[in-house]
Amino acid sequence: MSTRTRALLQPLLLLAAGLLIGALVGLDPWLAHRAGRIPLHFGGVHLLRVWPYEITSLVLLGLAAAAAAAALLRWILTDPEKSFVLLFLFLYFTVRLHIAGRADGTDLLLLVYLVVFLLEGLRGRRRVRGFPVLVLNLIFLASVLPSSMNGGPASLVNAVVKVGKFSAVALLLANFVTRESSFRTLIRWYLIVVVLSAVAALVQEVLYVFTGTAYVGFVSDYERHLMFEMTALGPLLRVSGFVPGYKLFGNLTLLGIFLVLNRLLYDPPRKRGRRWFMVLCIALMVAALFLTFSKDAVLGLVLGLGLSVLFRWPQRLFHLVLAAAAAGLVLYAGGGVEWILKHLGGSDFSTRIQLLREGIQGFAREHPWLGTGLNRGSLYTSHVLHWPVHNGLVLAADEFGLFGLVSFLALIGYNGYNLVRCNLRARRRGEIWVVRGVLLGFVAFVVSMNIHPTLMDNLLWLYMGLVYLLGAVPRAAREGTGRSAVSTSPGRR
Repeated sequence: MSTRTRALLQPLLLLAAGLLIGALVGLDPWLAHRAGRIPLHFGGVHLLRVWPYEITSLVLLGLAAAAAAAALLRWILTDPEKSFVLLFLFLYFTVRLHIAGRADGTDLLLLVYLVVFLLEGLRGRRRVRGFPVLVLNLIFLASVLPSSMNGGPASLVNAVVKVGKFSAVALLLANFVTRESSFRTLIRWYLIVVVLSAVAALVQEVLYVFTGTAYVGFVSDYERHLMFEMTALGPLLRVSGFVPGYKLFGNLTLLGIFLVLNRLLYDPPRKRGRRWFMVLCIALMVAALFLTFSKDAVLGLVLGLGLSVLFRWPQRLFHLVLAAAAAGLVLYAGGGVEWILKHLGGSDFSTRIQLLREGIQGFAREHPWLGTGLNRGSLYTSHVLHWPVHNGLVLAADEFGLFGLVSFLALIGYNGYNLVRCNLRARRRGEIWVVRGVLLGFVAFVVSMNIHPTLMDNLLWLYMGLVYLLGAVPRAAREGTGRSAVSTSPGRR
């Protein structure tokens, strides 16, 4: 259509739209009267006669929603890489605002982009990437399925759905983040969203303190039971932003902290204001992390901070060991060691040891080869609340058996091995801080995994996608197909 024709049609279309809206407004009372004969009552009120001109407003709202959906679909089809990154991060960090039972908005997003991927593949516009990720997940699924012989059909369906969904996260990241610009968008917007999530968590705590109401979105009764911590100031909210659970929130926040911290250590911006803004972001994330009241999150933070300093200045290893020893002596002299042992050696610690003992014994005696089935690890323990063993590796052995444990370790080993390799190969400042941050975030996640019943956690597959990208796109750059994806800062600013 030519520009002149479009210029002639535009005012005519606007005029026609105005006439149709005017006619709809004029006919609204008559339409509402006729609609009153339709049996659409709820609570004694007809659903189409709740407020004046309801039919008109619903039609206009539907048209606006259709236009927004069309624009969103057009964006997805024209720029699938950037749209996937932004939509995935937004939905991933706001699951509690759009969750319904076991499904949420990320499920629909993954389904849409799987369809887009298949269509582009059939048209020859996109080839399959992430072959190692695909193979490892197929092996893991094959090793998990036999456990359904003991777990039953529900365990089988649950395992297939979860492994399929989590594998889709890693594979879609590998296939829709193929350019440097896409990876830069992923890292930049991850940091933006995680900082905003930390701010939302702090606001949640303030609102809970002053109103007594937890504004956390849709949560189950079981989750709500675990959302509060008794302190000397009274009960406080274990903040989580709008992600499902304070544990996941803590691990996501740790990754954000380590990324920003290592950016300051290896590639700090030239402008002082930007550097102080990044320090402020770290402070906000650390404050939100402490309000999760998660001991393993604090342990991961301390471990990551120590490793960050050690990686940055390895020649200062002796000084760091000396400083750590001096801090330990001060802590011991001040009674800090007794305080730590008191809090870690209480009933909670004893319970975890008992769960670990029962989990190992159940694995060895009952179903060592195939496991008892997904979400059935609590059958091996005697906890009154049906807690399974609080160790991800032992839980994998309990539920999936020896074969499942080996394939689960392969997923973790893939991430660990490739992260170490990427860190050894990284040379540019704009590359080092990203691989360092992801490595330290993954170390903190593994620490948390061995303290809690973290088994089918989608964060493991998110790391798998990131790890593949850290190695795959730089390799494509060396082959002349693009620039390094992890060069996220082309210059100091």
